[in-house]
Amino acid sequence: MPSPAPIDSPGEGSDLIERAAQCAPILSDRASETETLRRPLDVNIELLRDAGLFKVLQPRIYGGHQQPLSVFLRAMAELGKGCGSTAWVAMIYNGIMWFVSLFPEQAQEEVHDTPEVITAGQIGPAGNVKRVDGGYVVNGRFAFASGCHHSHWLVAGSPLLDEKGKFLDHLVFLVPTRDAMIKDDWHVTSMQGTGSSSFILEDVFIPEHRKLSLPQAVVGNYACKHLVDENLYRNAFVPLAAWFLLGPMIGMAEGAIQEFRRFAKGKPINYTFYEDQSEATVTHLQIGEAALKVEAAKALSERAAADVFNCAERGEYMDFDSRARSRAQAGYTAQLCREAIDIVQAACGGGVIHEKNPIQRFSRDIQGASNHAMIRPTSVYEMYGRVLFDLPQRTAQI
Repeated sequence: MPSPAPIDSPGEGSDLIERAAQCAPILSDRASETETLRRPLDVNIELLRDAGLFKVLQPRIYGGHQQPLSVFLRAMAELGKGCGSTAWVAMIYNGIMWFVSLFPEQAQEEVHDTPEVITAGQIGPAGNVKRVDGGYVVNGRFAFASGCHHSHWLVAGSPLLDEKGKFLDHLVFLVPTRDAMIKDDWHVTSMQGTGSSSFILEDVFIPEHRKLSLPQAVVGNYACKHLVDENLYRNAFVPLAAWFLLGPMIGMAEGAIQEFRRFAKGKPINYTFYEDQSEATVTHLQIGEAALKVEAAKALSERAAADVFNCAERGEYMDFDSRARSRAQAGYTAQLCREAIDIVQAACGGGVIHEKNPIQRFSRDIQGASNHAMIRPTSVYEMYGRVLFDLPQRTAQI
C-alpha cells in the first residue's frame, strides 16, 4: 500500500482540502438552521459524504483516503470557516474512524461492512461493564457523543473493575448504533449544531474482538495487526487525538477574521469621527494581532503534524516527553484561536450581538470547543510543566 502523499504535493490530499473549501460557503449559509436543529442537517451530511470528507483518515483497504494529519487539519479548518458545528462533527467522524483502525481486524471488517460507514461516540470512562463468556455486557449513559444521530457505529468507554471495585482497565467498545438509545439532551449555548447527545446502553453484549484497552493504546500497543506497516496507524494516540480537535478551531478563527473584514468595511464607529472602521488605526491593531495569532496557531499545527508523521515514518513511537509537549502545544493552539476570535468579537462593538452576524456564532462555538478536556490549556500546561521539572504526572493520558 503506498504512503499518503505529502500535503504540498498535488493529488488526493490537496483535492480533499479544495473540496472542503468549496463546501464551506454552503455550510455557512445553513449554519443558523443547523443551530436551530441542534445537530447537523441531513443535507450537510450528504454534502460532506459525497465530497469524501468523512474518509480522510479511513484506511485505503476499506475505501478511504488514508491521508496524514496535515491534510486532515487543513481540510477540517476549511470546513470550520463555514460552520464550526458541522466541521466539528466531520472531525469526530474522521477521528473515530482512525481510532477504529486500532481495533482487531475482525472488528474493522464488521464496521466497514456498512457502505459509507459513519462512526461516532466517546472514549471517556462511563457506565459499567461486566465480563461474561465470549465478551462483555455494558450498561450506562455516555455523554457528548457528537454526531451520534447520523452514525452507524458508536465507541463507548467504560472502566473494567474487579469484584472489589478495583480498577483493572479502561476499555473502549464498538457498538452498533441500533443497540443504543440516543437521548434528546443537547441543549447548550456553544457548538449547538453538533448533536452531541448522550446515548444509553442497556445490557448490550459486546464480543471480545470489539473491545480495545485504552491504556495499551496510549503507549502504542494497538490491537490492529494488519495495518502495522502503515505510518498513519502507527501515530501516537494521545497527540493525534488532541490535534484532531484543532482543525475546526483554526477554521473558526480564520472565518471570524474573514467576516470582520467584511463587517468593518464602510461601517462607522459610533461616537467617533471615523466613518469607516476599516480605516481606523485601532482596527488595524486589532485585526493584525488576531491574524498573527491564527498564523501562529497554524504554524504550531504544521509543526505538530510533521513531528507526528516523522516519528511514524521512522518506525518510532513518540517518547513520553514529546507526547506531553505535543498535547500542550495543542492546548496553546486552542488558546490562540480563542484569543483571536475574542479580539475580533470585541472589535465589532454592539453590532456583534445580532443573530445574523456569524462572528457571534464563532465566538460562542470557540468557547465550548477550546474547553475540551483533551486540550484545556490549564490542564495541558501543567502536564508539560511537570515534564520540565522531571515530576511524575497526574494523568495517564499522555
